[in-house]
Amino acid sequence: MSKLLMAVAVGLVLCLAATFSMVSLAGCAGAPAGEGEVEVVEWGIQHERGPATYNSAALKEFAQIVGQRTNGGFKITIYDSKGLNIPWEEALDTVSTGGIPIIGSPTAYFGGTDPFFVAESLAGLITSVEKHQLFTAALHDMRAEAFAEYNVRELAHWPHDKQVWAAHKPLPKPADFKDTRLRVSSPDLVYIVAGLGGLPVTMAFNEIYVAMQRGVMEGFCTGVGAMHGISAWEIADYLTDMPMSQAGFVVIVNNDAYEALPDNYRAILQEEMYALQDRMYYLTKAKESEEQAFLISQGMTYVEASPELRDAVASTAAGYWVKWANEGGPRCKEALQIAKELGYAQ
Repeated sequence: MSKLLMAVAVGLVLCLAATFSMVSLAGCAGAPAGEGEVEVVEWGIQHERGPATYNSAALKEFAQIVGQRTNGGFKITIYDSKGLNIPWEEALDTVSTGGIPIIGSPTAYFGGTDPFFVAESLAGLITSVEKHQLFTAALHDMRAEAFAEYNVRELAHWPHDKQVWAAHKPLPKPADFKDTRLRVSSPDLVYIVAGLGGLPVTMAFNEIYVAMQRGVMEGFCTGVGAMHGISAWEIADYLTDMPMSQAGFVVIVNNDAYEALPDNYRAILQEEMYALQDRMYYLTKAKESEEQAFLISQGMTYVEASPELRDAVASTAAGYWVKWANEGGPRCKEALQIAKELGYAQ
């Protein structure tokens, strides 16, 4: 690379970092502000849900509280639906290198960088908030170690609402999946759908609506809250209550950016993240049934999964997770062992 190109590249990186990092009225961020001055820090947090979801509302309330507690000095903007245009497969690396200081993401989205993080899904085996809470709490120290390797730390962690099926047809039995094109968002669900005889389709979440309208696929798996967010009743007639996973969501921050915060901002950020985490556990449990009832009220037909389908999903999932543990390394094996000890895996 020529010296000119190198200089341009470095300049672009520095500009991007400055955009999402700190602006201080008193000088460098982290330096004490003079009397009567407010040190201004501006961060943006990207997450994957849309503005109509309870996830977005809770995050924006958190950002408002942080701003109030810092007298407007710590300004956090919430970007819905991947609003910063950071590809999920690059999210962990982008925060790791300081391209952005912070991000909120389903933990399993980091699986392309490190397969251990896919444990947060455990599709087909962990299908309730309570199970998810016990399992991911047991993984806390391993998550911290893994994140530390990427120069990031976890600020908060909670489950998303249950992942179920919206489709043009009911899917109560294993046979209903055969040769059916279904959108999935992770390698574990690809494996499970294919194991049931279905045809897994992978695409970005924001492409689901048009794809369903055009007949590219016949159904999709996502959280009931996310279905509300995209008006799933307009593109799917049936809601099959076959919980596939209780995906984890995490907010991570670059260690250098975190340590550079003024001490009071850092304390407020962590305090409010803890409060947000508690609130999200409550909201997830409370909203699951509300969101499902709302979808049905809009015209979607509720379909109960048969015991046969539940058994088939669990059996197929077990095969995937053994394969994942054997190929993913020591942390993956340890995570699966924990799932077995909790009775969630065979």
